[in-house]
Formats: sequence, C-alpha cells, structure tokens
Amino acid sequence: MRLGSETIALLTRTIDTLDHQTSHAQHALLSVEELKCALLQLMATVEAAGKPAEAERVWAEGEKANKTKVEVERVERETESVKADADRAWKEAERSVGETETLMVELGGLGGGGWEAEGVGGARQE
Repeated sequence: MRLGSETIALLTRTIDTLDHQTSHAQHALLSVEELKCALLQLMATVEAAGKPAEAERVWAEGEKANKTKVEVERVERETESVKADADRAWKEAERSVGETETLMVELGGLGGGGWEAEGVGGARQE
C-alpha cells in the first residue's frame, strides 16, 4: 500500500502545482509556452506514476497465478491420495469377497449347501 500512497501524494502535489501555475493570477504572468510546459510536466508525472502501479498490478497477477498453481498441485496430490485409497479399498474388498466365497464353500460342504440355497455369495436362486 505504500507505493499507492506515495503515488497519490506525488500526483496530488503535481496537481496542486499545476493548479497554481494555471490559476488566474499566474495565467497573466505565464506565456502560452510556459503553460504548455506545465501541462506536459503534469502528463509526464501521471505517466511516470502509472508505471509503478502497472508493475504492481502485473506482480499481483503473477502472485495470483502462483497461488493458483500451488492450489492445483495440492488438489492433484489429494486426488492421487484418494485414488490410492480407493485402490486399496478395492483390493481389500476383492480379498474379502474371496475369503467369503471360501468360507461359503467350506460351510456349504459341511451343511449340505445351505448358503447357496439361500442365494448368498452370488449364487442364483431357482
């Protein structure tokens, strides 16, 4: 904010000076060429004051883009983590299904196929 305050102060002083130079009292004392120089000085000051402001705007946009890049990278890492968790859960589910089918076969062999008759474990009821 310091740069903005300094720029505003500079422009304020320049405008005050221009107002004084172009006042009715000074107008009678200054030639057209001197008035033209005062106006050119004001234009040069405004342009010069605008350069740091433009640089600050570009810098701020760069910072915003950098923050966006960091956020995208964080989301990508989280996505990879979620994918890895989902893959682990899928493998665990497949392992559990295999164990359940093994238990169903073992229990089915002991009791004469009770699980399949009830439709447990993907067996079709007829």
